[in-house]
Amino acid sequence: MNAAKGLSPFALINLTNDDIATMIQEAQDLYQATAVSAAEFRAARAKVTAKTPTTAEEFMLMLKRYTNLLYALFSSQLPMFKQMYGVIQALRGFSANALRSGKATNP
Repeated sequence: MNAAKGLSPFALINLTNDDIATMIQEAQDLYQATAVSAAEFRAARAKVTAKTPTTAEEFMLMLKRYTNLLYALFSSQLPMFKQMYGVIQALRGFSANALRSGKATNP
């Protein structure tokens, strides 16, 4: 059985500190409520949505987070971790070469 099957870097959600604080407060409110309907519980969970990175920096951060997740869950011996680490190193090298050659542009 493949333990990493179904994992995707796009499943990681880029949350701000305000997003986390709001989620914690809502979870505490639900926990402390005397009566909660199933609809209210579903509505609280539906607020979190995945976002696709819009910049190269956000995309690289997503890949790094995903690679860190693989490392934390499965160790550095996982073949997928090794592949993702290689992709990140290649992208870093590509970025460095583009900057040195003067072909990198800032939008």
